[in-house]
This record gives sequence, C-alpha cells and structure tokens, in this order.
Amino acid sequence: MIETDRVLLMEMVSNLVSNSIKFSPANQAVSLGIQKSADKHLKIVVSDHGPGISKEDQKVMYNKYQRASATPTAGEKSTGLGLAIVKRYAEALGYTLHCESAPGEGTTFIIEIPDDRN
Repeated sequence: MIETDRVLLMEMVSNLVSNSIKFSPANQAVSLGIQKSADKHLKIVVSDHGPGISKEDQKVMYNKYQRASATPTAGEKSTGLGLAIVKRYAEALGYTLHCESAPGEGTTFIIEIPDDRN
C-alpha cells in the first residue's frame, strides 16, 4: 500500500499506457508492472515495442505541446500534452519519472515512488 493522490497516479499511468498503445504496431504487447527495487522504492513500469524515442526527442518530450518525431501507428491525433502532464504530476507527488528508449527498441517509462511513500 502507498499513500498518494489516487486520481493523479491513475492519470499518469493511463496516459503512459495510452501512449504506449498509440505508438506500438498492431498486435504488439504493451506491459504494465509494479516492482520493488533494492532500495525499497516502488516502481511502476510501462513498456512497449514501438519505434522508440530518439535522444533529441527525449530532451524535449516533457515540454507542453511537444510532439515526437515518430508518428502514431494508427494515425491517432496527439496534443503533445500527455508527457508534460505526467511529468508535472510526478513532480507534484514527489515521484521521479524515467524514460529508457532508443530508436527501434521500444520505450519504457518508470514512475519511481520513494520509500517514504510506501
């Protein structure tokens, strides 16, 4: 169990899962998991097998209205606000947001909840 703002956390996870689905090819798995790290931090992990995010896009992906150079796989529309909102909520809750990605290798986002929150 953790003490958190349930609405903000669910919005963060929902947004990351939605992005993973939006940028993944049809019939590719998107995974959502929870892990406890060695330092007892709780990690919520969202991974996909999509096109990945370039280093250039990673530098600006949390900016408002920023759109990735990769295009959604089914032509979905994007406002460019999703990751900015996730980042803002993570900071408001005292969480850390990490991205692990490379072009052609998919993307993993990790929401890290400090030990004092769980």
